[in-house]
Amino acid sequence: MKIPYIGITDVPSGKEARYLLKVLREEKTVGNFPHQLMVGAMMSYKTLHGLPTKWARIFPAYQDLADIFVDDPLAFNTLHYADYEGIDVAASLLDAIHWGGKNLRALQLDMVWPKASAIAEVRLQHPKLKYILQINKKSLDEIKNDMNKLVGELHRYQNTFDYVLFDCSMGEGKPMNVSDMYHFVSTARRYRPELGIAIAGGLGPNTVSILAPIIGDFPNTSWDAQGQIHPNNDPNIPISSRLAEEYLRKSALLARRYHRKR
Repeated sequence: MKIPYIGITDVPSGKEARYLLKVLREEKTVGNFPHQLMVGAMMSYKTLHGLPTKWARIFPAYQDLADIFVDDPLAFNTLHYADYEGIDVAASLLDAIHWGGKNLRALQLDMVWPKASAIAEVRLQHPKLKYILQINKKSLDEIKNDMNKLVGELHRYQNTFDYVLFDCSMGEGKPMNVSDMYHFVSTARRYRPELGIAIAGGLGPNTVSILAPIIGDFPNTSWDAQGQIHPNNDPNIPISSRLAEEYLRKSALLARRYHRKR
């Protein structure tokens, strides 16, 4: 079983990462739970290659990424690499990992069913990293939301990814369908029990409690927030430290409650 995490994506600096890690440590003194903090930063094919993009104002410059990822045993430092066209996947990922720096712990692929051979090539050169596959709305549309096809894809990527993230919001703060998400999690857990399972979609300080039915039955699930911790859910404004802390404390309460019940 993979170590679960509570994710905050778009962490803007190492200073903010250290503050959030301090908050997590405070929460763990109240009652322990296994989750680490995913310190998430975004990169896209365009920002990696210096191409014009609407995300240039909010995605960190590739030269600044390593400063966000601090050296801390609770920091699951994760670079989210977005490329829904799948261009030069292996070469681009290797370049992205370089800019992530020495404290990078994981690489999340915000892509649509990337070639397993390309990921295997990257893993061969960076075997200590954890690899996360985002299964997003485009991915599910491609298989027509067919659970049998989903199981087939999960098996096709055997030994390729360490975690899968179910995320139909794709960073836009759109609320998830909890019933559908429960079905995704239970299906993945049944057919690929060794995988880490993560979920996202409209999570923030006012909504993280909706995960209770899922975390209650699958307490080692991870989850991630992005859109809802930006002021006014505007991804072009840096995340709110206040919203991020409130979300993290409420997430810790959820994790602690169901970890204790086990």
